[in-house]
Amino acid sequence: MVDMRDLAAVPFVLTGGDLTVGQPVRATRTALASVRVAVALHDHPDVGLSPAEAVMLVSGDDIAGMLHPHHTSEQVRVVAQGTGTSPGIGVGVLCCSSDAALAAVAEGTPVVLAMEATTVADEPAIRVAAAVATVTGGLTSHAAVLARSWGIPAMCGLRLADDDGRGEAVLAVRPHGLVAADGTVVVSQGTVVSVDATTGRLLTGDAGVPDVVAPVELEVLLGWADRLRAGRVRILANADTPAEVALARDFGAEGIGLCRTEHHFVGDRVELVRAVLAAVTAEAEARALEELGDAQRNDFVGVLAAAGDMVVTFRLLDPPLHEFLPSLEELLTARATGVLPDEALDGLAAARRWREHNPMLGTRGVRLAVMRSGLYRAQARALALAVAERRSAGAHPHVRILLPLVATAAEFTAVAGWVRDAYAQALAGAADPLANTSDPLANTSDLSATTDAGDDGGNRSDLHVAIGAMVETPRAALTAAELAGHADFLSFGTNDLTQLTFGFSRDDLAGMIERYVADGLLDHDPFATLDAHGVGRLVSTAIDEARTVRPGLDIGVCGEHAGDPASVAQLVAMGVDSLSCSAYRVQVARLAAAHAVVAGS
Repeated sequence: MVDMRDLAAVPFVLTGGDLTVGQPVRATRTALASVRVAVALHDHPDVGLSPAEAVMLVSGDDIAGMLHPHHTSEQVRVVAQGTGTSPGIGVGVLCCSSDAALAAVAEGTPVVLAMEATTVADEPAIRVAAAVATVTGGLTSHAAVLARSWGIPAMCGLRLADDDGRGEAVLAVRPHGLVAADGTVVVSQGTVVSVDATTGRLLTGDAGVPDVVAPVELEVLLGWADRLRAGRVRILANADTPAEVALARDFGAEGIGLCRTEHHFVGDRVELVRAVLAAVTAEAEARALEELGDAQRNDFVGVLAAAGDMVVTFRLLDPPLHEFLPSLEELLTARATGVLPDEALDGLAAARRWREHNPMLGTRGVRLAVMRSGLYRAQARALALAVAERRSAGAHPHVRILLPLVATAAEFTAVAGWVRDAYAQALAGAADPLANTSDPLANTSDLSATTDAGDDGGNRSDLHVAIGAMVETPRAALTAAELAGHADFLSFGTNDLTQLTFGFSRDDLAGMIERYVADGLLDHDPFATLDAHGVGRLVSTAIDEARTVRPGLDIGVCGEHAGDPASVAQLVAMGVDSLSCSAYRVQVARLAAAHAVVAGS
């Protein structure tokens, strides 16, 4: 039975002179129409839906579909299939390397960047591309995460399209184009192609990029959604640069739940991190850390200026080392052929010293801070000086610090102590130490729980900075009660938590998840929608046990599940305080969170 206060379709049959009226059914409608109908039914004097009823008529998937349409042109040919990892359509000439893409963009040509996989060295090219496609990876691989953050269409797991469009034959990216297993060039570099990342298809030709204009009714509907979830769950954004922070504000984010500081070291700036890793003497390391700190201070000032009075959570460096070190194979080849310059010898030594067989499970996050103890201290000092600088300009910055890939309470306590001391000492030594850095999201009566993590000795509240643990290892989730006794807040990184719980490599999933879903071995891609029975159970148990120790502990999620409507429903029901997703998913999360709150009440 259709809700008689919804838009209905009434079937009828006219036979001769007799009219037979059938049972009304809910009228099918486009996503755009769903938004307009919901607001109209609220405003209509004879219907008068409540804001909650109107909000429930539109799904988060409706909004996502409305903001990211797929192509409709028939003047194109599908040549490859993959997983759409950042929705939308991009058109440009195919470029099979970062250098080729940057050169084409410099001449004013839109490009589609195709790579086997991407690293931080490719980020300048990704940022200017109309779309990105990679052979390896999935929803949480490097290219996918960046593309979603920057609103760039992207697809991963490129496969040669077959007759049924499933795309199972392997493709390779070579300097001259996309190549099939038998060496046949499928698409040559320089060919105009289109990436329809909403459906996960690569097409030859210009598919056209439709105009996306959000209706005025959308903001009305989202305003109602915000009021419905107010006081229950905050919607934050993952943003790394001033431009991304400004975009997040435009989309309605209430704060920045994740600023990934490793994304500040892209292109030529990767050398700042490499110099720290390559240092073999205390003097060389000190010089490298000073240069890195100076650069970070400017980064932080820009982000805080864009954020205004919003809280910004800065995650300290979490680089998989293979993305920041030069290629050992390339350096060895250069040395063997006699073309390796002397100044590259330190890089060769560092690449050998830090080489890992499985970098995603290697010296990442807080582990790197243990191995290079000055690194997080330098970042903490830079943040304190940036806070003081913004305060001297009349601003009121609010900052948090997040330690990534924590596995044990002892690990967190030690590193948080170093960070807290470095931050407090730098702020105390600044011209205006009384910066307003108090955490407006924290239960201030609870701050004493973290004093064992280290302070400046005088326990001055104006020097306190909230330091949280990122829960992304299964062990951290299982021992969340221990972490809750030391951390000011917890933030679940569900991308890595899913990877580590399943034992899947999120950078090597091309085709595997699709096969598992097609064969009924999985109900859905667990990197797209939270796995309720495994990963979700870890999250739920961790929240319950942490709040047993600290009832007022602030707990959030900063993985991409925070922007997926089905995952949001689960997470809100578990009791999270905040959801942080890429800026382009904030509007979806605002509506989905309201749905979850209404459903739960």
